[in-house]
Amino acid sequence: MEEPDYRLDPDTDSLVDSAGNPPPSDPPVDEDRFLASMARFMIEGDERDEARLLLACDLESWDDWFTDCGHTFRTLFLRFSGPRRAYELLSDHDTLAFQTFHRAADALRPAGFTGLHIEAAASIVGTESADWRNELLAVLDGRSVDNQAIGHKATRSYAGLRFRSESEVRIAQALDRAGVLYLPNCKARVGSRDRRRNSEADFLVCHSGEWGVLEVDGSQWHPPTRAAHDHERDRPFKRHGAKVVERFDAGECFENPDGVVRQFLALLSP
Repeated sequence: MEEPDYRLDPDTDSLVDSAGNPPPSDPPVDEDRFLASMARFMIEGDERDEARLLLACDLESWDDWFTDCGHTFRTLFLRFSGPRRAYELLSDHDTLAFQTFHRAADALRPAGFTGLHIEAAASIVGTESADWRNELLAVLDGRSVDNQAIGHKATRSYAGLRFRSESEVRIAQALDRAGVLYLPNCKARVGSRDRRRNSEADFLVCHSGEWGVLEVDGSQWHPPTRAAHDHERDRPFKRHGAKVVERFDAGECFENPDGVVRQFLALLSP
């Protein structure tokens, strides 16, 4: 569909089309789909570190219109909200992260936009507990003990639980929709009697009486260079009776979490 030709109305000092209608106020892009498309674009370019950073962020979009010498220009604004590291990297336009984000967003910029502007913001965290002040003070003082493995390193929360990335949150939500028992990012005691140690699984899942482990690969915690270490970490779960240990790409978990869960549960079914 052809983009309307907007002009500045001298009576209202606002932009209108030929019929006198203002530009739409809805978000100019489908933010979830745009974020997923950016992640896929980065993964296809082997920009995996930047894709991991992107998947820890939320996206807000809007547009603005400018007139110059009688011509109207439309700019797409994107604000990425995420953990502190994402904020710091995206606030500096000289970093590789910012340049990669800008290149991906520009490649996906919809027709009709003549400009692109990227902003960064730190995420506003949820207060899952009424005693959040004392809980954070306990973390600072080294007094907190928690069986959830990732602790204060989490970048996301859902249902009172902590997660490392939006991909993990989406898998958790898909597991909820499937109605199965799961333990996310929990510490476990594994190993032989004389070599006990702590280990963890991204998702320890029980379905139809069978236990299995679902891992979200591609996050900064499980980059490809850690493959040997991760496979070593998988073995104790199998020795203790886990039927399957399956790894799924973080991009796939982000884009199609229900499909990932269906595939995993099919492997886990008796």
